[in-house]
Amino acid sequence: MKQKSLFIYLIVVVLTITTFTACRKQSNLAQQNDSEAIENMKQWFEKTQITKEKVMLSAPFSSLPKMSKQRIFARIQKLGTILKWDDAKVSNYNGMEYIVVPADEQLKPFSEKSFEAKRSLIFYSDNAGVNHMTITELIGDKEKKLGDNVEDFTTIAFQNMFWEKSDPIKNLNASIIFYDEDYKLTSSFKISNGLWSKAKIEIQNVKHPALPDDTNQSRAGLDEDECETYYTIGYWYDLNTGEVVSWSVIDMQVICPNSGNGGGSYGDGGPTPDCVTENVVRAIDLDNTYESNETIGFDIYDIQDNTNLTAPKFKKAKNPKWICIKSLGGWTLVSYETGVIVLQQVGATPAQDRWEWESLTHSTIEKLGIVIGGAVEPSAGEGTSHVYSLYAGMELDFSIKFTASPISCSWLPVLPPWTRNYHSESTFWDSKPY
Repeated sequence: MKQKSLFIYLIVVVLTITTFTACRKQSNLAQQNDSEAIENMKQWFEKTQITKEKVMLSAPFSSLPKMSKQRIFARIQKLGTILKWDDAKVSNYNGMEYIVVPADEQLKPFSEKSFEAKRSLIFYSDNAGVNHMTITELIGDKEKKLGDNVEDFTTIAFQNMFWEKSDPIKNLNASIIFYDEDYKLTSSFKISNGLWSKAKIEIQNVKHPALPDDTNQSRAGLDEDECETYYTIGYWYDLNTGEVVSWSVIDMQVICPNSGNGGGSYGDGGPTPDCVTENVVRAIDLDNTYESNETIGFDIYDIQDNTNLTAPKFKKAKNPKWICIKSLGGWTLVSYETGVIVLQQVGATPAQDRWEWESLTHSTIEKLGIVIGGAVEPSAGEGTSHVYSLYAGMELDFSIKFTASPISCSWLPVLPPWTRNYHSESTFWDSKPY
């Protein structure tokens, strides 16, 4: 099958650092010169990490299903082909030496060119002589340049993570994510105007369904009955704000049962990157929401109370309606609550009576407005009320299921339905019966 590369997902990084020595047993790296240490770690990476992935992918489908995430998203071998070992550097901090190897990737690897990103691998050995590998992905904020000091930035970031420090990184606005040797996320941090803080940032990898039969020409020499093709989509967003940073096609895999492993690369024909772009951008627009506490109004009416005929209390229903979610697409989610207010005697004369809240409970959530580009399905939600004599309010925990509508492509939707959790808090409402 004729092969060509499309765009590889993410990042690069190199590293220099001032040496710093402490009372600590030297690692294996510290007992070697730089070139020897780099060569030995390169051999360890190829013999252990790459070999481990090859062995995993060669397993039969009976032990590792072809639809498993481990098989679909395996990427250590591909990462190994773009490492720039000639540019590797050995650094030392707190008595521990480590090697930083940059990946040979573009500074702007995303389809959205207002983001810069760099990736590197960091190798080190512990006091027992066991080698370890950490993968770092540094992503600049939108329209913010990483600058010419990426090596220094990555050095400080690794030290902050490894030794639980929070040293500032001057003039940097970016996010950095750390992964272990199996490419599993271990931690992530935000750098805002140089200040370091822990954050929740991650890549969501979403595999694409098999292409339909009309794309046989894109897999020359492959039997449609035997092979299936999958796209891997990288989807960046901040878990704290829900803000989408960017996305990219990470890889395409052709899986053939007879070969027992995943392989292949982008081929001729089939769906184009533009089609991927339009589908993913549509999903991003659908998910562009933010929490709100805007009150719409109240349903107020009398309630007949015959529980105590000798000392009747006048009751009214006061049911708040408020917007808990707004979207940039124009649709909103409205939360409906059920409240009861009671006219209480607080003085010697009726003129001193006042209305007070008796109870407030959550009822349901309803979508208002037209959703463009897909569908949204809110859960009923769970409410926690805060009821005081003269004021009451509601805290709301709920989720939204998003389903993006595919545009006219020669495939199924790029992204399957996804669900996000939300927490909204209303304002406090007074107990007046109007």
